[in-house]
Amino acid sequence: MILPFSSVNWVAVLVSTVAMMAFGMLWYSSLLFGKVWMRSIGIKEGEMPSSEMGKGVILGLINQFVRTSVLALALIIMSPKTLQEGLLYGGILWLGFEATVIFGGVIWEKKPHDFFCVSVCFNFLSMLISVLILMKWPW
Repeated sequence: MILPFSSVNWVAVLVSTVAMMAFGMLWYSSLLFGKVWMRSIGIKEGEMPSSEMGKGVILGLINQFVRTSVLALALIIMSPKTLQEGLLYGGILWLGFEATVIFGGVIWEKKPHDFFCVSVCFNFLSMLISVLILMKWPW
């Protein structure tokens, strides 16, 4: 089987990528769960140098672009007929491939449960938002 790259709506992928970065900045800000997340990984507010933040944003954009591209391909292959079906598929992909990987960090790397809760909830919501954008963006 040849992957249907030509069927991917790359504008929707880019919009989803930017939306997920904005959502992540809000989610991990001190307004929401940033303090809990930082405490769970052992860093204090203001400890991360700005040069690291810039590198992190660039790598985060690349990471999110790859994630959203693969999700777009998966949705094309799975061909959900309704938004609800697409959200269900996104939830299944999240559970099987994202939640389990993050939980592996709790099991094997001794990451704290706070880290797991903040990260896994962000990944779940961002997966569903990405599915929504990818399925509803004008074709």
